[in-house]
Amino acid sequence: KSVGGETVRIGSGAGTASDAVMANPRSGDNGKAFVRTASKRFSGVVNLMNNTMAVLVNDGSSQSIEETVKMTGMTFGLTGIVDWPIYKKLSFRGTLGYEPFKVSGTALRRSCAAISSTECTADITYLSGGGYARLDFYQGQLLAWGALGANIKFPLSKSTTALSTSDIQMTSTYALAGGIDYFIDHKLFIPASLEYQMFLKSPTVDANIMMVRVGFGMAL
Repeated sequence: KSVGGETVRIGSGAGTASDAVMANPRSGDNGKAFVRTASKRFSGVVNLMNNTMAVLVNDGSSQSIEETVKMTGMTFGLTGIVDWPIYKKLSFRGTLGYEPFKVSGTALRRSCAAISSTECTADITYLSGGGYARLDFYQGQLLAWGALGANIKFPLSKSTTALSTSDIQMTSTYALAGGIDYFIDHKLFIPASLEYQMFLKSPTVDANIMMVRVGFGMAL
């Protein structure tokens, strides 16, 4: 009851719909799970890599017989990833990782290890840095995305019987990737992806990597 002299202030009171949204950061106006899709995201992943290489070798005989030796191998690596939003569903992905590449195979003739063995190998440890254009196809508690990119690979160590060691230098790959980011809450998420990397092809060497990445990330 007014007795005169009072002032009135109009504003949102406790228990409004907006207060409920602020209290529960995983609820949006439409009730869908809230995910910080426009945030900067950082993650660390473990890489399981299926490596393949085909090398043209020569047996060194007077007939100079050539053959292509196919080599395969599995390795594990570690990579740090940053996803930086650019516009709506488009973001830039940068990677920096430790990626061993190890393969082995058997030639029909003694064409490897300076023409002394049929066992052909390549064991290279790369420091790899990449840049990707990433597009989110679906944005919710689970982000589904695809990406195209390229990587520069610098050899930290190298050992081979199938190639000349001096031929193993800094190289690059083209990459096609797809995956998901599953948010545990509005900040933490689990990234998982499948990636195919193709090395620049030469007349004597053709190599690629099929890579599965799984890890843990944080949105800032």
